[in-house]
Amino acid sequence: MRLSTITELPPAFVAFLEEQEVKTDSDFLSVTSVDIIRKLPQGTSTLGRISYYKTAVARASSAPGFSGRTLLQSTPSISPKGSTKRWPSLTPVSPTLSPYTGRVIEVSGDSDSRKSEFILNVALANLSSDAKMTVYWVDTMGDWLADHASDIADQISGNGVPACLDRLRWSLVLEVEQIYDILEEIAASAKSNEDTPAGIGYLVIDKITSLLGPLLTSSSCQGHVWMAELMRHLRAIAKAYSITVLVLNDNTSRSLSHDTGVLPKIPALGSAFTFLTDATIWISPDPQQRSPPDPHLLPDDSMSYRVEVLKANFMSVLGLKYIWIFCSEIWLTFTPGDMTQRVLRAGSVSPISNPPSIGSSLA
Repeated sequence: MRLSTITELPPAFVAFLEEQEVKTDSDFLSVTSVDIIRKLPQGTSTLGRISYYKTAVARASSAPGFSGRTLLQSTPSISPKGSTKRWPSLTPVSPTLSPYTGRVIEVSGDSDSRKSEFILNVALANLSSDAKMTVYWVDTMGDWLADHASDIADQISGNGVPACLDRLRWSLVLEVEQIYDILEEIAASAKSNEDTPAGIGYLVIDKITSLLGPLLTSSSCQGHVWMAELMRHLRAIAKAYSITVLVLNDNTSRSLSHDTGVLPKIPALGSAFTFLTDATIWISPDPQQRSPPDPHLLPDDSMSYRVEVLKANFMSVLGLKYIWIFCSEIWLTFTPGDMTQRVLRAGSVSPISNPPSIGSSLA
């Protein structure tokens, strides 16, 4: 920070410091008060005044401090609405997939990772166990298949009457401007149901890449403005009404890693998008395909997928000192002879002790 931008410093004092090559806050704070008073003309300032200036510069150039108690009180807690049953095997990643968290979660992966189907399983499983929950699903591709949702809901409920589908609100949005109408509808619905024990559990955008990708160009920053504004709006909606916002993203078009033979874990929409969300989940086919967990199924009847939390800026609140990666093997089982039947099965879970940074390759 330039000293000339700090209004508490006299202009004459700043001009003299700049003549001495002391132009920024770091330059000024790295010089002792005694050295500064020696450089000044005699009688122009005092040691106490220099100390006051140092305090003013430090205050202007640093973030405000908060006590741990204040931060804990300001951290949004999970709404008491969220008493939904969850799969025990997804416990390590449940902070990022639970409803009513008030967070914006990015779900990325390869094109063949079946992100949409996995999130649809998660949403319908929570809908079936919470009779008062509502889920909004924004389709940006126009490839929504109602039969898939009906089959999944039927498999989860097991009674042949997937009543939870009545609380799954589907919308088709092909332009980024249209999504704000959906957000206004969500806000109005959430306000009208504030006194009810449950409300909107999820807002799913499948996929946000289709909305923002065409707007991001190297020749203009307008697309990045659209992206930042939309993500700010989504975050405000999530926090105000305790909604878990799941934005599905694609992988960048990169070549295979020479070391591992797999695509690097780099979500689309640029590196800035990662910092606009609270967590990044990565879903990819298991490079070491194993036999299905059900002995009655053939190896060709199931496919194992890996779920990883690449980044979560709220893990420290949950008692974790570092950003961890948790892996859970997910089997989306296909019933032989009927490829429309889909059941979510969870396998073993194991934390990875040395989490790599986003963009690195992990076999």
